[in-house]
Amino acid sequence: MNRIKRIRTPLILVNFKTYIEATGKRGVELAKIADQVSRDSGVTIAVAPQFTDLKTVTEAVEIPVFSQHIAGYQTLRRFSPLQESLTLPLWYALTRPV
Repeated sequence: MNRIKRIRTPLILVNFKTYIEATGKRGVELAKIADQVSRDSGVTIAVAPQFTDLKTVTEAVEIPVFSQHIAGYQTLRRFSPLQESLTLPLWYALTRPV
């Protein structure tokens, strides 16, 4: 099945960021609401869920799903020590072999 979705303007993009209200099951529910509103209104609505929810959200809706950017290690090294100490563990967890 072809999962590529046509993107038309106007486009409303809802970025879930890392809000708890848009995580896991809540993120899927929010994406389903956006999907229904898109169908009802005829306006293209896309969502950008958290990285860990990409697969689940993509399988649950027909609207476009975008991935958020995750900074690589070299980018993280330009952050302040506080930013690096908060972000580096996430980068390591997402990139290390399982």
